[in-house]
Amino acid sequence: MPRTLDPTLSACDRFGAVLRHWRQLRQLSQAQLATVLPVTPDQIAKYEKAVRWPSQKAVERIDEHLEAGGELITLWTEGEAEREIARNSKAPVDGAYVDHWTQMLSALAAAGNAVGGRRFLDIVTTEIAVISRFGAAATGQVAAGFLSTQARWLEFGSWIADNQGDRLNATVMLKRAGGLAERARDTVFGAYVLMRRAQRAYEEDQPRVCLDLVESVASTNQPPRIRALLATRAAQAHAALGDGPAMRRSLKRAFLDACRDSTPDKIDLELASHSTPSYVLAHEGICLLTLGEPNGAVGVLETVLQDWPASHRLDEGLVRAHLAFAQATTGALDEGVDQARRALALGLETGSERTLRILRRVMNERLDGAAGHRELVIQWAAAAQGGS
Repeated sequence: MPRTLDPTLSACDRFGAVLRHWRQLRQLSQAQLATVLPVTPDQIAKYEKAVRWPSQKAVERIDEHLEAGGELITLWTEGEAEREIARNSKAPVDGAYVDHWTQMLSALAAAGNAVGGRRFLDIVTTEIAVISRFGAAATGQVAAGFLSTQARWLEFGSWIADNQGDRLNATVMLKRAGGLAERARDTVFGAYVLMRRAQRAYEEDQPRVCLDLVESVASTNQPPRIRALLATRAAQAHAALGDGPAMRRSLKRAFLDACRDSTPDKIDLELASHSTPSYVLAHEGICLLTLGEPNGAVGVLETVLQDWPASHRLDEGLVRAHLAFAQATTGALDEGVDQARRALALGLETGSERTLRILRRVMNERLDGAAGHRELVIQWAAAAQGGS
């Protein structure tokens, strides 16, 4: 009977537990996996028990064979950093580093909202490894602070990866973020991660999964902006399920919470500064479009874009893409082409695959044959060729 690993003990234990998970998921015995390297089955068993440490080359081959999407390689890097710390001095880690990385992340997130984060993923990956190395040497509350900080960087990395269309990397990073938040007993950030998972489930056409994730959070214990985001995700799921009354009830709750901008909660502001009344109204328009009410969607989206903050250009592209879809659906093709052109410029500027995904649907399903459609296709093709 294999011993139960406690992934909270160390990065090495986490690596062993995840290696066992992926091996069993692929229905391989230790002997079968051992032939990949090749090593003995006993060595695989020791890797999983965290009593022996594999080489980087071995881990890369195992990760590829198990199709683990880089998760084992990332965990090995964290474990190697932890082992290096253990080999060196045990000098206490200054908790001020947590504030440093928190401020740095806030600056990057603000820039990401304004211009997209496609240039940031390498920076984020590097910083996560450094945070992990320092955090491995921390103890007590300082260690918990490092865990929460690393979790936030991982979630930000997953957000960037999602906007770039790298769903696998985003999934791995968000999963790790949730695990670290749980280890740190950071319930607020844990709720935020669940909200992001709900958002991704909705985007993957799984509205019931989205609702289950939202309902798994005790939202009454969360600060108002995060409650607004959770209610917005619920509204999107209800719209996808065709439940207009439930959608409107969720949007009402979201709007009321988003209007509580006098909240003194610093964490709420750091995590969910984008959770504003304008954000909720934009999603009301998107929900109406999903529900099959394009005329109502046009009115809401046109109104909200009049005062859209310049600092949120990434989301502006997404909103304009939905407005183009709604306009085209109502037969306002010229207006739809104009909005699609503006959304395309924003999507290309910010590197938002989410915006471009909506635009592909608009152009292929709604605007084909409209005046200006051909020029729009040419503009897209020219931009894609210039970026290649």
